[in-house]
Amino acid sequence: MPGMDVAVSLLALGAACAFTLAFGGACAWPAWLRRGGYALAVAAALLAAARFALTVWGWLPAAATANSADFLIFYHAGQAARRWQPLYYLAGLRQDSGAVVFFRHAPAGALLFAPWTWLPYHDALNAWRLLNVGIYVLTLLAVLRLLRIGWRTPLALGLAALWFVSAPSRDSLALGQWDALFLALVTGALALYWRRRDRDLLAGALLALPVALKFYPALLLLAPLLARRWRVLAGCVGAGVALLALGALGAGPANTGVFLFHVLPALGGGTLYAENQTLYAFVGRLLATQLVAKGVNAHYPVLVTRVIAGTLGLAILAVTALVTWRCRRSKLGGALCFVLPMPAALLIVPTAWAHYATWTLLPLAVLA
Repeated sequence: MPGMDVAVSLLALGAACAFTLAFGGACAWPAWLRRGGYALAVAAALLAAARFALTVWGWLPAAATANSADFLIFYHAGQAARRWQPLYYLAGLRQDSGAVVFFRHAPAGALLFAPWTWLPYHDALNAWRLLNVGIYVLTLLAVLRLLRIGWRTPLALGLAALWFVSAPSRDSLALGQWDALFLALVTGALALYWRRRDRDLLAGALLALPVALKFYPALLLLAPLLARRWRVLAGCVGAGVALLALGALGAGPANTGVFLFHVLPALGGGTLYAENQTLYAFVGRLLATQLVAKGVNAHYPVLVTRVIAGTLGLAILAVTALVTWRCRRSKLGGALCFVLPMPAALLIVPTAWAHYATWTLLPLAVLA
């Protein structure tokens, strides 16, 4: 649509102006051009926020067509957890993960959704979405405050435009995923790790839920490990054990046993499904003899793909560790060290869906 093309063009131009002004590239511009660039940056941030609000509003009617498949899975898992019924369909988990539509997280994740099952499905979906939209917006404000970025500065306007235009974030919120919650928890952990060394146990505890449910956020413990801040690791392990115990009490010990001995071992496989943008999928697509159904059940040399992707992953992890070790002494180095493993994790795990990229907004803000 022509109107949409104009809006997207204005967004792109305004964001470019915001970051140009923020990074000093406009220092030699005449005053009228700087003022014009700033006006475009303000317009881009406001337009992105309005577009985001209208998108969220469009999800709320019962007849809305936005994809909410993930929340449906979580809602059913919450119902099963409340009644101590089986959470996992093991035969389904053995399928290509690009085709899996079954619950595959720790029992604590099902408990997180159990309270929402007291509401009718559509009301629960909208309540969960709106809660996470609020968390997502508040996290942006928290990031600006943490990094001491004035909300009227060009950098704040550029980050706001990116925050509200982010397609991965929009997908995550529409699906009913928990990336906004994880982003908020990691932001809180970053604030404590960077500013309050005496709160290392709490910083580690805030990482426990993301690690328990998604596993790859465990790489966020790389900076504390290299800095020998053992209390962060202890806080994460302690809170993780508590979550495991809570899952056993709330969803039944049988579900916890199935998760530990059957579900966890089945989660290491990758997929060439189009939405998986990891190194594993990239290498697998290069080696595949045929790709149909967007890559589901593709024919490719699995072992060779794992070896090549694993080797590249180790190299990325080594480089991330080296940069983390070198940059920790600078003023913002501690914050950068903490969040650097987030984009690295999205490359080296076998499967990372597009909505996971919501997490990269935090390292992007710290870098900016």
